[in-house]
Formats: sequence, structure tokens, C-alpha cells
Amino acid sequence: MRIWVFNHYADKPGGSYLRHFDLAAQWVRKGHDVYIFSSGFSHNRFKYETNFGSILNFVKKERHEGVVFYLIKTVSYHANNWRRAANMFSYFIITTCYALFVTPRPHIIIGSSVHPLAVLAAWIVARCRRAKFVFEVRDIWPETLIDMGALKEHAFLTKFLRWGERYMYRKADKIVVLLPFAVQYLEELGIPRHKVVWIPNGTHLDRYRHLKPAPLNVHGPFQLFYLGAFGAINGLDTLIQGMKILNEKYPQTFFLNFYGSGPEKSRLEKLVQDLRLDTVSFHAPVPKDQLFQIMEKADAFVFILKDLPLFKFGISPNKLNDYLSSKRPVIFLCNSRNNIVKEAEAGVYREEISPESFAHAVEELFFKKTAEERHTMGENGFQFIQKNYEIRTLAEKMLGELNGLIKS
Repeated sequence: MRIWVFNHYADKPGGSYLRHFDLAAQWVRKGHDVYIFSSGFSHNRFKYETNFGSILNFVKKERHEGVVFYLIKTVSYHANNWRRAANMFSYFIITTCYALFVTPRPHIIIGSSVHPLAVLAAWIVARCRRAKFVFEVRDIWPETLIDMGALKEHAFLTKFLRWGERYMYRKADKIVVLLPFAVQYLEELGIPRHKVVWIPNGTHLDRYRHLKPAPLNVHGPFQLFYLGAFGAINGLDTLIQGMKILNEKYPQTFFLNFYGSGPEKSRLEKLVQDLRLDTVSFHAPVPKDQLFQIMEKADAFVFILKDLPLFKFGISPNKLNDYLSSKRPVIFLCNSRNNIVKEAEAGVYREEISPESFAHAVEELFFKKTAEERHTMGENGFQFIQKNYEIRTLAEKMLGELNGLIKS
């Protein structure tokens, strides 16, 4: 079976977003051919990570562990402005035109949001190449943009995106959702339940098996780590303000380390400077294959998202899977319908998203839990991921769905 994946932000090995590479590598081992159409410009690091050789080259082909990447030269950008919109349109145009002529033709094309143009490209090419079309819904548009205040409920663009969303749902041969309760959202739109399958983000646990458990830290300093994006949805101001509270009560006891990049990073760095906080530090993103070297320095990890209505459909973030795979406890600040930290008994959690709530959660983890209890939380998280979110299990489940499409 030949499977094509259209995901603007899919990373090759060494990158941050490896869902489709990890799934594809498992499918290749089963004897299938998998091709990923992705951008050669990194959204996480705002730079080209592919050498196209010539200004006239717009596509570069690479092979990694049997998975073929077609890396597209898209417009560069450094903020959420018109250049990012141009980046999306350039991916759509180049990918669509190029994929129409790639041989041999695919049996299945998976179009993965975030943005809908990647899905539209997948549908157009699937129609032209007589392939089955799978719509993978990572974020629900335009609901996400409405809840974040980027779109107004009754704006023309909102209505247009809703029409396009429902059109793609109807045209898809199969819909894959990452959010555990997105099925209900689709059913409310009249999409048949049998057409939808839930396959969340997973983790390749082999990357973490040699990671040493956290030391039994009793006296401090206690190292908290955040790994991931610096976006508006993350609400990282809350953590910084919470660290100010902690540092005033317990000077030099708790330290927060940020690793990553994104549009909010420079503003957050200035906030730390203005507050004169020497217990908060910022670092560059770390490639996935080197992540364990950084994670070993952590006593605990912090996961946070703003309190937004869209989380009634649940969450499926990569970084949370990474945290739980590290055998370290997690501080979870999120008002989401699903809470796997609570379910796995792998840390402490709060639904209130505030500096005070974060500070109290840190105090609970360090002062009210023993070092042995924190160690048990870390082990619980690892076992939970192994049982429910291991990438081999998820790849097998999705492959079964794709095989069913071919036979139908």
C-alpha cells in the first residue's frame, strides 16, 4: 500500500513534531511505502532546515529510515503575520502541483490540519489521483481561532471556514481525530460515527528507556522544566508570575527552565527581566534525539494551557506524552475534559489557571509529597504511556483503518 501524508509541519528525525514520521516508520516496517509532504521551513525555529541547493529548486526529496520526505520550499516568516499566511499558501500551491505528477500514484492520501489548506491539497490530489482521502483533525477550525479571539463568531471568514470544514468532513472517506471527544463534535455536524476514529498523539518509548529516574531530591533546589512552544495558547505568563510568588516565599528553592521557541518568547524574556527573576531561564529548542540529555536534569515538568472553551473536546499534546515518558512527575494546569496526569496518578493538577494555583501546585509536589512518592508518580506516568500511547500500538490501529478503506 502506498500512503501519502500531507502535513505542513511534519518533522524529519531530529525535529519536534514526529507523529507522522513515527507512524510512517512503523508502516514501512510492515512493507508499505510512505511519503510525507512537509515544509522545509521550520515553524518551531523560524528557519530553513533543508538545503534546496538552488533558488530554482522548490522541492527536495529525502529518505529517512525508509520514509520518503518531499520537503517544500515555503515562504519564510518570523511572526503570525501576512508572511505566515503566505507560507501556508505556498505550501498549498507547490504541494498540490508537484504531487499531481509524482509516480507511482498513491492508494491513500492523509491530509492533516492544523491549517485547512494542507487538507484541501490532500483532497484535490486524492480526487485527481483516484486515491482514498483521509482527513486528520489535529485542531478543530475555526473553533480554535474563535476561542482564542482571532476570529469573530459571525464574521464572513468564520462562516467560510465552517463551510469548508464541513465540506471536507463530508468528502473524507475516513476522519482521524486526535482529541478524545471530537467525535461528539463531528456527530453534531451530522457526520456518521462509523466514519470517525480516535488516534491520539503517541510516544516512541525506545527514546526514553535509558533515561535515568529523577534523583530523590529532598532539600532542593528543585528544577522545573517546560519544553515546547511559546504561543498565546500556552499562557506561560502564569508560570512566570507564579515563580515570582515562589521566589519571594522560598528564595532560590525552585527554578523554572524554558526550552523551546515561538512568537511569545521575546515578550516572556522581557517579563522575566522586568520582574528581576533569576530563578527563570530560557534556552533554545532541543532536537528530539537529544531531548533525554536535557530531561535528565529535571525534577518535574510543567504543562499548562489557557482556560479556553475548545478544551471541552479534550487535548492530545506531544509534550505531555514526553513528560510522562520521562519517569518524572508532572504539574498539570489545564481545564480540559481529559486529564491523563490525574488518570495515571502521575503528578499534581489544577483546573484553575493562575499564578497562585501554579505556586500551590509546586508547594504540594515538593513539600507535601515525599521524594519516594514523586518517584512513584514518574513510574506511573511511564507505565500509563506504555499501555495506552505507545507509537507501535497506535500505528497498528491506524494501519488497520487504512487497510479497511482499501478493501471497501
